[in-house]
Amino acid sequence: MLGTVRKDGNISVHDSVYKNLRDKILYGFLRPGESLTLRSLASEFKTSMTPVRDSVRRLTAEGALKISLSGRITIPDLTIERFNELLSIRSIIESELAFKALPRAHTALIDRLESINLDMEMFARSFEAMEYIRANMEFHRSLYLRAQSPIMLSILENVWLQLGPTFKHALGENWNIVEKSEHKNILSALNNQDSSELIFLIKKDLSLIHISEPTRPERISYAVFC
Repeated sequence: MLGTVRKDGNISVHDSVYKNLRDKILYGFLRPGESLTLRSLASEFKTSMTPVRDSVRRLTAEGALKISLSGRITIPDLTIERFNELLSIRSIIESELAFKALPRAHTALIDRLESINLDMEMFARSFEAMEYIRANMEFHRSLYLRAQSPIMLSILENVWLQLGPTFKHALGENWNIVEKSEHKNILSALNNQDSSELIFLIKKDLSLIHISEPTRPERISYAVFC
């Protein structure tokens, strides 16, 4: 649950605020271009300004937030160039992680992925964008964890973080693209232990992401993904 910071003896207030704010960005609770203030975030998380300020700095360094010279905090409004670069990085890393994960993709994992994919279909039918995005990331993360490449996965999660708000904004206009998802075929490739087919399908799944005619020449109008 996002919002109030939980008092957990195993996690500091600073880390809890960071995770809550990061999840709001990752799962699209915040829109591209949306402004934030330290005071409003501190009020939302029911904490002091210091952990909020530190979290904003961390997320700015990760490319998930932008701070102007005047101190204004916003969700970045991605340029087409940056959007395409992030997609290229995602394709390269996800293909490699999928390849490395395949030998460890046993029946229990495939069953879990099938269950997650059913959840995704349910969220798509009810147009629950944020839950769909959360489940989509869980599908991919669950597979890529089997690659046992934590540094590569960490880089990928940062790419997901930067793309999150744009994906959520886009999905509300493009639910029809969900029908073209390659997740069921990915599950078949995992069952067949077919590395070439798996990599092809991962790249094909990501190729569903595209940019439409922008309303402003330098900005993304919308994108779609699965």
